[in-house]
Amino acid sequence: MSEISMNVLEIDGKDFVLIETVDKYNFFVEQDNIENICVLKEVIEDNESFFVEIEDDEFDKAFSLYYEKLKSTN
Repeated sequence: MSEISMNVLEIDGKDFVLIETVDKYNFFVEQDNIENICVLKEVIEDNESFFVEIEDDEFDKAFSLYYEKLKSTN
C-alpha cells in the first residue's frame, strides 16, 4: 500500500484538507463536512509563507481559475 501525504490546516477547531492549489489560491475542504470550503491565499513575506483570507473581490477570480484548471484536466 502506498502512503498518501495530506496537508491539513486547523481553522476554528475544524480540520480542513487541502484539495487543490491554483496560482496563489488554496482550496481547503472541511474533513467532516465536504460542503464547507475555505479558499485561502498564500502570501510570502520575508521568506516566510502563510495563508490569509481572500478578499470578496478575489473569490470569483479564484473559482474561475479553479474551474479552468478542472476543465483543462478533463
